[in-house]
Amino acid sequence: MVIGWTDAGGKRGRKKFRDESAAKAFLALKQVEALDSGSKLREVLTELTAQEVKESEGAIRRLREVTNGQGTRVTLSDAVEAFLRSRAAWVMEAITVGEAAKMFIAERERSGVRARSLQQFEYTLNRLTAFLGSGATVGGVSPDDVRRFMTALRGKDGISPISAQTYNNYHAELHNFFAWAVAHELPTDAAGRPRVLCAENPLKKVRRKMVGGRGIP
Repeated sequence: MVIGWTDAGGKRGRKKFRDESAAKAFLALKQVEALDSGSKLREVLTELTAQEVKESEGAIRRLREVTNGQGTRVTLSDAVEAFLRSRAAWVMEAITVGEAAKMFIAERERSGVRARSLQQFEYTLNRLTAFLGSGATVGGVSPDDVRRFMTALRGKDGISPISAQTYNNYHAELHNFFAWAVAHELPTDAAGRPRVLCAENPLKKVRRKMVGGRGIP
């Protein structure tokens, strides 16, 4: 749970809590302060990370100065829809998950990611490739494909489902990989059209699991 507020001086604050009761207690304190200062305070219950909330706020502030051809202010939803429409015209490269995984690992290695993390990424992506089949392309992986893969994973005994923490570890590694695939730049094609590996990160539509009954995943 993330609590956001603006103090009397206009300074924004944000704090993330794993425990809802602690968050509510903090919110109550800020509400008392707001009554005295007259500042605005909003409770935010969200699945977004603190960084994602910060980025969203920054995007909205920038869009407040932008209008469309009719003079109407452009919203964040408008901007996202426009981006997705333009991206639909991009050329989706039919690169397999296995091929992209090698590109991803090599790039992470060049950027200095430690060997142990690289091995874990490689292990996870090899398992995903084996599950989906060698011909599965990065751009063709759907949220349902990811859910089926995650559901099929088993613990050390080969029978029990993996723990919630292990599930979330897989989720984080796959999210990292597909986020890279979405952002990865390829040379344009002969017609000058952008070439992409993946149009959207499927992990954004796959929920993480609660760990120990605390917090919002």
